[in-house]
Amino acid sequence: MPSTSQSVVDKLCWTKPLADMSEGQKALILALRTCVLANVEGRCCCGHLAQYLGSAHSVGTFMNMLRTIVAAWPESLIVHRPFCYTTTYDEVLIVDLVTATIKNDSQRFHAMLRDMMPRAAIFSIQRTVREFVDTLPGRDIAPAESP
Repeated sequence: MPSTSQSVVDKLCWTKPLADMSEGQKALILALRTCVLANVEGRCCCGHLAQYLGSAHSVGTFMNMLRTIVAAWPESLIVHRPFCYTTTYDEVLIVDLVTATIKNDSQRFHAMLRDMMPRAAIFSIQRTVREFVDTLPGRDIAPAESP
């Protein structure tokens, strides 16, 4: 019986491994981790962010999006070290928010945040995520659709 309980606990605590994500999703998470770590250390990370995001133009909108998210988040934003193979719930949620924006799925975007924060904060985050997505070259963060 304990193995069944442990199995349920493992399933509840599971997050998607970085290796199972699309290249665009990995790049977004690495940019997120790099930006948070550089901020903590008081370093500039713009060069690295431009590499991850595919353009220098995306860096400013990415940093603005991240500032808006951090200001609205109900708790401290949790990210892993840059090359950790697992993901945090916050990292996956941000990828999902960007993906919903790319797919123009406003209903899904709001559903993911409505229990976490006020509507005004959600609209503010949605606006900055849209601004970021609009600067992405190729907008390739979202996984390919299954046939």
